[in-house]
Amino acid sequence: HNVLDRNDSQWGGHYIPDGSLAAVEQLKRSGWLVWVISYAGAKRREAVREQLREAGILRLLEGLFFTQKRLGTRGKVPVVLRLGIQTHVDDNVDICNEVSDAGREAVMICGDNAPPKRRLRSTVAIHPTLCDAVAEIIER
Repeated sequence: HNVLDRNDSQWGGHYIPDGSLAAVEQLKRSGWLVWVISYAGAKRREAVREQLREAGILRLLEGLFFTQKRLGTRGKVPVVLRLGIQTHVDDNVDICNEVSDAGREAVMICGDNAPPKRRLRSTVAIHPTLCDAVAEIIER
């Protein structure tokens, strides 16, 4: 879910910007099915669910899944594969690499920081924001 939210002390911590809701709505209008797969501990899960509900995103999702780990057998990739997801968007280099290694399309959101290209697979698309990534995904 970190692709959807921002952490800014001026806004009181984590918040979901309007652009994230617009990006998810754009995907849905274009016929995409949208899931959120989040690595969040038990204490944070309900806060994530409430954050997505308040932002109006939860109602647009096919599902919300939480993983116990970022990587490996208890990470995000097994969920991606089980759901048949073809394109996964994430802000974590290692997760994007693992998704790509599993034969699925990985799209990395890097924000203002350029990802360390020496570690990122050449097959991973890179975008500064979710809105930029969605525009490119829909354009295909």
